[in-house]
Amino acid sequence: MKSFVEYAFSVFNKEGDCINAKNKISFGEIEFGTSIQDVIKLKGTPKYNLTRKYLTFTLTVLIFKDKVNNIKKKSIFYFIDGLLVAGEHKFSELANDDVQFLKRMLFKKYESERDIDSKDFFLRKEDNACIHFSDGFDVSVFYLSLTSSHKSIIQSEISKKAMLIEHKLAQKESVLLKNL
Repeated sequence: MKSFVEYAFSVFNKEGDCINAKNKISFGEIEFGTSIQDVIKLKGTPKYNLTRKYLTFTLTVLIFKDKVNNIKKKSIFYFIDGLLVAGEHKFSELANDDVQFLKRMLFKKYESERDIDSKDFFLRKEDNACIHFSDGFDVSVFYLSLTSSHKSIIQSEISKKAMLIEHKLAQKESVLLKNL
């Protein structure tokens, strides 16, 4: 399973099969860049509150659970250094008709140029915002909007992780060579 940093990086750098969104992308009624305190004022107390400190930033995740028309939903808010950069709605136990309805609502809201029958697709706006729709075990609608500084710190974190992995592999290789 990918970490938020890895997933955000892969979603943001998705090439090719992206659908152009004509309208501004936001996470429901909450705009990207909103503070943690303002989200809590709007949504109430989260069910879970997680914080992870990286070398260059702090990631805070707030998770709210509720039901929409008797459908279980988790709303997950991701904050970098206290500002909203991503959100995700996870739905469980959705009937196929509900999944199709959700897709139609996304296309209608963002006035996409086309409809799609895929279980996995991306909507992208030129202002660095995008949506990843995924229909797997659960249905996930992941919203992401990164400023250039957020992109830089996430890319830096990915680079550091890659260097650490390379360093560990080199150490293992060195040990193996000594034992030959």
